[in-house]
Amino acid sequence: MVPQVETVEDAKHIVSAAKFGKKINGTRSAPPGRWLPGISDIGVDPKQTLWTNLNDQAAIIIQVESKEAVDNLDDILTEAGEHIDAVWLGSLDCRVSMGLPGFWGEEPEFLAVLETLNRALRKHDMPYAGAALGTPEQMKAMGAGKAFTAVQGDVFSIVAAAQENLKIAREVMPAVNISAANKKAREQDK
Repeated sequence: MVPQVETVEDAKHIVSAAKFGKKINGTRSAPPGRWLPGISDIGVDPKQTLWTNLNDQAAIIIQVESKEAVDNLDDILTEAGEHIDAVWLGSLDCRVSMGLPGFWGEEPEFLAVLETLNRALRKHDMPYAGAALGTPEQMKAMGAGKAFTAVQGDVFSIVAAAQENLKIAREVMPAVNISAANKKAREQDK
């Protein structure tokens, strides 16, 4: 998953970096560890070569995160879509770039961006991906039509764990009034 894909050139570079072999303009190295006889040298599709299978297993999800990126999406998918597996709308970044608040909304200009995105995805038969967070209603709205969604993130787990640990700490450790403690220690020192 690669963020901030704005142009056809960005997408072509990403595909090249994720794939190997001159036939598809791949620039990454072939994965030699996958050629272990009898273990990992068997492709998923027996009609294809091992290398074609391995290239097909490298999923590429591009993130479009601005109105300009969405406006370029049809061209991006026309030029590089053969090797792109899904498009993720970075709705927060897109909305920030448009001067709009929050992760999601019903503003006419944002709805127009969504329509442009959906039109390009339908034209290229491309799966739609993205976050679906918030209240159940927000999750439903944000997840509509997406083939792949993230409904949780590591930051939420970290925050929840921190909140739980803070609650426990407050229960087992009494609050300390530093001024009172210092005053008492000074009195004991006398």
